[in-house]
Amino acid sequence: SLTTDNPYHIKLAPTIDTHIDNMFLSIVDSFPGANVIIYTPNIDKDVSAAQRFDSLFRVYNQTAEKKFTWVLLNTRDMKVNGVKTTASEQLKPGVKNVWIITSFEESFVNGNMRILFNDRNKYNIVAYGMPTWLNGDVLRLDYVNDFQTRLTDPFYVDSFKASTRTFMDLYNTNYSHLPEKNAYMGYDVTGFLLEALQENGRNFLSGIATTRYRGAAYVFDIAKSYNRQSLTSEPVINYFENRYVNVFRVSDYQLRRVF
Repeated sequence: SLTTDNPYHIKLAPTIDTHIDNMFLSIVDSFPGANVIIYTPNIDKDVSAAQRFDSLFRVYNQTAEKKFTWVLLNTRDMKVNGVKTTASEQLKPGVKNVWIITSFEESFVNGNMRILFNDRNKYNIVAYGMPTWLNGDVLRLDYVNDFQTRLTDPFYVDSFKASTRTFMDLYNTNYSHLPEKNAYMGYDVTGFLLEALQENGRNFLSGIATTRYRGAAYVFDIAKSYNRQSLTSEPVINYFENRYVNVFRVSDYQLRRVF
């Protein structure tokens, strides 16, 4: 199809798998050896995200010196090793508790954060959420803030970069306001593609998978995604994808980049 098994398809917007992989790396970097609770409603896409986290921790612990303890809780049965439990019962005192909520539904998130809200005074809890939370309309900001929530987004304006300031000033001069998100995206995508064509010419595809382009607000770190279902001896490129996202911490009701 146009979007799969297509070596000429480039996904500039990071996939949910990329968001999850970067959240996992953030946990490894910031909270080694933490107690992790992966919490998911029994909805296919939410369960899929939870299972990816579960697999990443499982593989990591096979060789890691400082291992994580972790459980995967599905609201379908709320069981760990066949025993009924709750997220609250899986919290541990004296260690960092990383609570990963793989839900895209704001009401589900609000309800469960309300349940554990008082536990944050007794346990050290950091929440990780899905990237759609940043655009939420009804998500309780006090909950998100008090759980020191980590969220991911590829968008981050590097206002200390001279070229970024130049773009902002020129845009403001021409349109009488600072650029918005879509303007940054258009500017950075154009710059990325022009540079890639100039440097690689006809070897465009092979070249973009070996370099990183840092724009005014977006970073493009393109990698090949292979079709794992291929029965041929040679790996088949499914598509090219951008593997770069930022991880932010909600602190004092502001987003602060941490990874």
